[in-house]
Amino acid sequence: MYQPTKTTTIVALAGVLGLFAAGCATTHTPQTSASAPTDACAGLDSAARTESVLNGSTVVDVSHAHADVGKQLVRVPRGADLAIRVEPDTNPAYLERRANCEIAQNTALGEHSPTYSDDNPLAVDDVQVHVARRGATYVFELRSNSPSDARSIQERAAALDDSTQVVKLGSPNRG
Repeated sequence: MYQPTKTTTIVALAGVLGLFAAGCATTHTPQTSASAPTDACAGLDSAARTESVLNGSTVVDVSHAHADVGKQLVRVPRGADLAIRVEPDTNPAYLERRANCEIAQNTALGEHSPTYSDDNPLAVDDVQVHVARRGATYVFELRSNSPSDARSIQERAAALDDSTQVVKLGSPNRG
């Protein structure tokens, strides 16, 4: 029968402690803290927190964003640009704040978020947003580093592309 020596025990214990110190033996916790929605939504009124920033907007155009990767320049989806008609009393910085609030709520609360719906491109995992004014439109540049999430953004944004209709996102999925 094998009997560990004092040296073997110390080496084994040091190895286990090294794994814990390196984080290899710890459980993974989400990077989103409970305060993320609170931080991202600070200063916004309750209406801005409970309705999607895209609701009520008129979509003018949607285009897909891609990145060419590698020596063979493989096109990888990165998201979509969603152009909406400029409305009075709004600006890109405010719309981006609202979008980031919405993303934080959707990330932290999932389908229990007040702005979550299955057709909302801001409810896709790993979405990032930048809003810029281009002429008579505000462009929501929706991006993801995950190709599958980027495709979901593209599909959801394309479904909103109807310049004759005002965006009305589906009812939240309270599953």
